[in-house]
Amino acid sequence: MIITVTPNPALDRTLTVPELVFDEMVRASDSRLDLDGKGVNVSKALHALGAATLIMGFAGGPAGEQLERGLAAQGFATEFTRVAGGTRTNTIIIDAATNRYVKANEPGPTLRPDELAAFFAQARERVRPSDTWILSGSLPPGAPADFYADVVRLVQAGGARAARHQRRSAAPRQRGRAVLGEAECWRGARTDRPADRR
Repeated sequence: MIITVTPNPALDRTLTVPELVFDEMVRASDSRLDLDGKGVNVSKALHALGAATLIMGFAGGPAGEQLERGLAAQGFATEFTRVAGGTRTNTIIIDAATNRYVKANEPGPTLRPDELAAFFAQARERVRPSDTWILSGSLPPGAPADFYADVVRLVQAGGARAARHQRRSAAPRQRGRAVLGEAECWRGARTDRPADRR
């Protein structure tokens, strides 16, 4: 089993406007909602190759419920740790006149110590020696800086493999190509190396 961990998943709302004009109301000509997060995108890439994954991380509030429902509708298995705070919603505005965009990312929910403990208990129950864990994305507020290092230690103690996946975000219009690129990357990726703890 391949498990992807996304500590700070998101709903990405993309609005396209004819022209971005400051201090004025503009009407969107197109709107799209994407289920996002680095680990979520890794699962999408692996899904494109026919590989099944389990998506783990933190989710909360109406946005978190929407994220889980949306992923389930697309055929993804999830096992999120529920938190009191709300899953973030990021907003992208594309200026059709210049083909440039602005993206504003919310910080995500502030994790409490008991929510972090619940995640690690959940992960400890899930880990199996034959598993590969792929750890991706930013950390939400409240997560310790060594969160990924702690996950790696837990996974390796259970005899499984861990990889820290780092990738620069793609522009909104390049997202489809980025997922295909990640699919090619993971087709031959080695996942038995220690996670990058930088």
